[in-house]
Amino acid sequence: MKVKLKIAAVVAPFLVASTLAIAPASSDAGNPASLCDHSWSGLAPHNSLDDIRAGYYTGPPFERYKVAVDGDVDWTLDPYQSLSWRMWLDTLGWAGPLIDNYDRTGNKADLELAMAYARDYVNDQPMNASTPDRPVLQQSSRRLQFLSCLYARDPQPWISEAMEGTVDFLSANWAGLYNHGLDQDHSIVMAGCVLGRDDWIEFGRQRLSKILPVSIDNEGATNEQSTAYALYTYRRWLAAEKTMATCGLPPLLGLASRLAKNYAFIAHATKPDGLLAPIGDTYPTDQGHGPTPGMALSHAWLQNGWAFGRSSWATEDNPSHFSLRFGPGRQVHGNADHGSVTLFANGSPIITEPGSIGYTDARRWWFRAPEAKNVLMVGSNRCTVSSYAKLLSGTRTPARDRYVVQTPHCKGVLARRDVAYTRATGAMTVDDTTTPRTMTQQRQQLWHLVPGTKVTVKRNGPYRTVAQLTMPNGSTAQLVTTSVRRGASARAATKFVTAKSGLVKAERALRAAVRADASAATKRAKKAKVKKAHEQVRNAHRAATLLEDRGALRVTVVTGRTKLYQGWVSAGSGKPVPAPVVVVSQSAKAANFRTTITPR
Repeated sequence: MKVKLKIAAVVAPFLVASTLAIAPASSDAGNPASLCDHSWSGLAPHNSLDDIRAGYYTGPPFERYKVAVDGDVDWTLDPYQSLSWRMWLDTLGWAGPLIDNYDRTGNKADLELAMAYARDYVNDQPMNASTPDRPVLQQSSRRLQFLSCLYARDPQPWISEAMEGTVDFLSANWAGLYNHGLDQDHSIVMAGCVLGRDDWIEFGRQRLSKILPVSIDNEGATNEQSTAYALYTYRRWLAAEKTMATCGLPPLLGLASRLAKNYAFIAHATKPDGLLAPIGDTYPTDQGHGPTPGMALSHAWLQNGWAFGRSSWATEDNPSHFSLRFGPGRQVHGNADHGSVTLFANGSPIITEPGSIGYTDARRWWFRAPEAKNVLMVGSNRCTVSSYAKLLSGTRTPARDRYVVQTPHCKGVLARRDVAYTRATGAMTVDDTTTPRTMTQQRQQLWHLVPGTKVTVKRNGPYRTVAQLTMPNGSTAQLVTTSVRRGASARAATKFVTAKSGLVKAERALRAAVRADASAATKRAKKAKVKKAHEQVRNAHRAATLLEDRGALRVTVVTGRTKLYQGWVSAGSGKPVPAPVVVVSQSAKAANFRTTITPR
């Protein structure tokens, strides 16, 4: 079913995606030597010339380690028991600053050392189409780019032979329709440009043309299910665009328009503090970017399941911002986050997600799990991970945004989440219901907060709880959850209220008749009405009790729990820090939560 929006106005790189900067466009158009990515996949800032010359390699978040003596590298090293560390060692990108320094100063010794490291790899790890594909080789495209940069400066036959073997390997072992495939095919085009191999150029361009409409969909959203990787692939496509322009090749059909839409997507995903909403494999410190003039305040991307909105693009307006996830099941760098929301206001995240802890930490499973998201938990939520969360409706007006998402759970249970964001106040209301089961089941709303948030909880009866939140920057918010009667239960409750009101009126009329010394007949009639009203109240109360669909609410605040892991936020790769989570629980046959988060 297509939803019409009503509008009134494997192992991945462990480097932070936002640090993988692309070198600015050079004036050396047509010069293959200008094709290099001088950030060297983000490794350059971590590997000084002195360290590289002394045989040291640094692969963050790990400390530097001695890997080579006089250009002879031990490629079998694994001091940190980290596949990612080994993978980035194999790329040779850590030695890239040697090439950059040669370009700046003409220091031949640095170029010769870069050559020595590369030749040692080629001799120790020869590669061709029949080379078995192993996880450590998944960034071989980066090594091909390194070899291309070397060849452009010193065209030796052994380098071209190594480039050919690597292209054959990448051609036979395509990573597919995501960022690794993009990097592979971009590197093949670059190598073809350097060696004048038109067949490589055409092959790489054909595969890039297959990746493009998947990597950036028709609406401009990423398929990586991560805001950081949306920015990363945006930069990689810019790099591919620059390579083709430098090589005198025509641009890929549709690339420019998709990049423009993708830029807008990333701007919408950027919170007012300049950081990306930490969705999917994204660190909470990853930077986003600003809008282009005239950009709308909110938008939804239906194909890949994203919605963002804000009150203003101007920082001086103290804007609020929200996000919502739906759509396809978890893939690539996504998390189990169907229906998850975030909320930012008054200069601070109020409701956040823990973000990524990197790719080498054993606790990564939790940071990707439903327990780490602001979702409705029905049991363990495991049935939702690969399911499709359908957007049932969406409306955007100058005053507010509203979306309704349906997610299938285990044993045929359907969950419905109604999310409404009000621009004027920055408030968000999340209404959760499910189809009923014959047996009661535990259900939870999870609300992840930033580290240092102070939480005070009050209960107002069994069906209403209030949590007062004070964020580290001193701003405050109120999180109010109620269990609301719905449908037949709500109608029965209304009849009960009406019956009690009728009884009050009947009793008042009887007292008035007694005070006025009315006739005996009048008093008997008034007494009969009171009796009937009592009967109506009893019947209405019985019906309301039988149709009660609410469950008593229980609230706990969990911070930094290690057993049944909960209450953590990432502070970077391998760095979890305790952070409070408000857990609102209910045992009922059907979920019934309505939560409003109001910034103060």
